[in-house]
Amino acid sequence: MKHINTQKLYNYWKEKCQGNLIPLRYDIEPAKIAAHLPDIFLIDKLEESKTISLAGSRMCSLFDRELKGEMFPTLFSAQDQNTPIAVCNTVTNEAVPAVFGILAHTKDATLSIETLMLPLRGESNKIDSLLCMLSPMSTPSWIGHKAVIGLEILSFRIIWPETNPNSDLYKITKYSQAGMYVSQGEQQQTTDPKRNFTVIQGGLS
Repeated sequence: MKHINTQKLYNYWKEKCQGNLIPLRYDIEPAKIAAHLPDIFLIDKLEESKTISLAGSRMCSLFDRELKGEMFPTLFSAQDQNTPIAVCNTVTNEAVPAVFGILAHTKDATLSIETLMLPLRGESNKIDSLLCMLSPMSTPSWIGHKAVIGLEILSFRIIWPETNPNSDLYKITKYSQAGMYVSQGEQQQTTDPKRNFTVIQGGLS
């Protein structure tokens, strides 16, 4: 994790973990993360459309529109949409955080963004929402004047807990239009010509 805000929200989420239990959605206290709220968004309907149910003001300003109600994968370029779907599914099914390296595109400018994705439990004790945050790596003067028209994934990392007995066996073994495939076996890593996808064990980097 490169951005200090990413680290702070991740550490807050870890503090809310009860032993090995993922935090409940209502365990997250907005007042405790008030400084990050403009960059935070929530994803619901994880088994279906992966809809943004809440979006902070700075995030909406980047896109120059209200993002509530939009499907998270549609914020990405067409060739990248299968990857956020696959990562959302991994975060949901395995109850582990993920970090994206993203390049945001306007018509004539780009912006590097670090994106954190954290699982939250609902009343049924199942993972039913994702607490996410966009952290721009710089603050260009065009923010609020030029709209981001698409996101491109440069990298992502799944943060497996150190207690996961298989944490040293998981690697990204294939990336294609069909999505992300995670397998157990020999520690091999393949690199897409335009991307560098890796899986790391627990902790910050």
